[in-house]
Amino acid sequence: MCLGKAFVENNNNELNPIMENVSQIAMENGLLVLTSLFGEQCSVSGEVKHIDFGNSKIIIKEAN
Repeated sequence: MCLGKAFVENNNNELNPIMENVSQIAMENGLLVLTSLFGEQCSVSGEVKHIDFGNSKIIIKEAN
């Protein structure tokens, strides 16, 4: 099973963790909706910048 850890990259190129055990990402009403293995959800305004399946990292660039 491949679960990811999501980070938001801010305008200073700093990575801030927002969710672990991410199992799904969907786009709803202009927002990325992340869902964890446990059903928790987090909505983020931004775009997926990079997904690294080998290291289970999801980088989301924060919207301005």
